Amino acid sequence: MNLIDRLFKKKNTDIPGIVAHEVGKLFSTQGVRYRVAGDYFSPYVADANCLTLFGSVGEVFFPIDYIASRIAGGKFILKKYADDSVVWDNALFNTLINRPNCLYSFQRMVYMHFVYKLATGNSYIKCVVPEAFIGIKTPIYKRCRNYWVLPPDNVNIMLKNYIPLFGNAEKSDIIDYYYLQYGLNTQEKILPDFIFHDQDGNADFKSHDFLKSQSVLCSVKMAIDNLIPVYKARNAIFVKRGAIGLLVSAKRDDAGPIAMTPEEKTDLIKEYTHTYGVGDDQFPLSISQTPVDFIRTSMSIQELQPFEETLNDAIMIASAFGIPSVLVPRKDQSTFSNQKTAEKTVYTSKVIPAANRFCAELTKMLGFDKDGYYIEADFSHVDCLQEGQKEKEEVSKIVSERAMSEFMNGIITLNDYRARIGESKVDIPLFDKILYEMVPEEIELVKTIVDINKKESNNGKGTENAAAEDKGK
Repeated sequence: MNLIDRLFKKKNTDIPGIVAHEVGKLFSTQGVRYRVAGDYFSPYVADANCLTLFGSVGEVFFPIDYIASRIAGGKFILKKYADDSVVWDNALFNTLINRPNCLYSFQRMVYMHFVYKLATGNSYIKCVVPEAFIGIKTPIYKRCRNYWVLPPDNVNIMLKNYIPLFGNAEKSDIIDYYYLQYGLNTQEKILPDFIFHDQDGNADFKSHDFLKSQSVLCSVKMAIDNLIPVYKARNAIFVKRGAIGLLVSAKRDDAGPIAMTPEEKTDLIKEYTHTYGVGDDQFPLSISQTPVDFIRTSMSIQELQPFEETLNDAIMIASAFGIPSVLVPRKDQSTFSNQKTAEKTVYTSKVIPAANRFCAELTKMLGFDKDGYYIEADFSHVDCLQEGQKEKEEVSKIVSERAMSEFMNGIITLNDYRARIGESKVDIPLFDKILYEMVPEEIELVKTIVDINKKESNNGKGTENAAAEDKGK
């Protein structure tokens, strides 16, 4: 019986036991061994088991889904390097964004990509290029019409016999091909130039899988190990495995306690099971003809305090992914303001940097940079990021006014001013002169432009002042 059958078989109630078994396999060094140059190495890679934890343990699912879903929620746009303007009419990019393949949307593809990367440390995006276009030296985005995220547990990186690892080499000089084996009948060799392998790097170059990154879950091994016995203990209590106590006879005579007869035991069990309880045809109060006492033999869930243990482990796992403890689901929720601030921190420290890196590497992989374009993820629509927009605009206004003042005082040029406010250089001689180097006609032209900009920016304020003056008159 395979893992999927065991996980989802209808009559199976030992899910914690299965997950515990997978955790043991995940962190075991007695795994598959590879032979490289006559020596054996045990790679610390267990992609399938990491995905099992993601799908089976809520404390593992939460931080991965939290980050992946927010990155996928960004608006991915194409811009020009020259002036950072948005390109709306690039048909090939629009095809990628609208439908990267026949099954997935781009948002779903990005979500799957980051789930795989965060859970296993690695993700692979396959660019499907027709065989007739493989040898053509044009950007991949012009030759590719389908993009697929591959399951990382089914991808192996096959290296060249001689690897110029720390020398002058291209990707194809180190990697022979990526080998995809999915099921019994699906095997494929994929050229390295058509695979986008996203990973954070690996400091261990002794293993055959040194090009694969280690999962973040390996750093929280102890927290995951702690979760499993806690869930098993709670499960054992909920499904009534073993007696929580003993019903003993309270009858006594001069010689001492009198044991219950078999008939009394049978009647007592029958009454307890069928007559008394919380069902529609049951009574909440039990009346026993046989005097009995109750002796507890196990601790309650409250006394075991498993919820505190799971919360601590959940916080540890979330922290490994950069999620603050205040965002971890719990019984005593934190204040709304704290959660909003923490969510903004996650965006600025994890989500946006990860999305920017993904866009930069995808831009180079697909070749958009060769045509003067770059992909960008926009998160300006996110609610928690709107609070800082006003402060950002005020700072930008102060910088612009100070730079203009320096230009009018002959300290900087117009191109220096444009650089201060984040604009590109203009290749006109006038923009490389300070004010005192300009001829009178140029000075008048510049002053006219500056005066027009001031009137436009203060239009509302000027109208209000004029109305106030008229009222005073």
